[in-house]
Amino acid sequence: MKELKEINKNIGKRIRFCRLNKGMTISKLAKVLNVSTQQVQKYETGKNKISTDKLIVVAKTLNKDMSYFYRDLDISEDVPKSKRERLCLQVAQNFAKIENEEYQVAINEIVKTLAK
Repeated sequence: MKELKEINKNIGKRIRFCRLNKGMTISKLAKVLNVSTQQVQKYETGKNKISTDKLIVVAKTLNKDMSYFYRDLDISEDVPKSKRERLCLQVAQNFAKIENEEYQVAINEIVKTLAK
């Protein structure tokens, strides 16, 4: 699970970097996400994993493609052991390559529906 924590940290750093570059306060982003400022801080430090639907909102708010948050992540060091872990990783990697935001939203809705 160490590698997932590193991914969360890297995604969080990118959120913080973009937020600060845009001149947005942590409380403004929290309001947009409908979470507490403490929760945004946990996302930005990687202590908590941000959900895909919230990351989509972050990407829209900060004028970034979703792929920006996943780009160049070194996730190959620890190869997932189970077939399910490998499949999840492949889905995440392929999702990050999709640049069309409408497609990303549609795919996320399909996955949420199937997960019920």
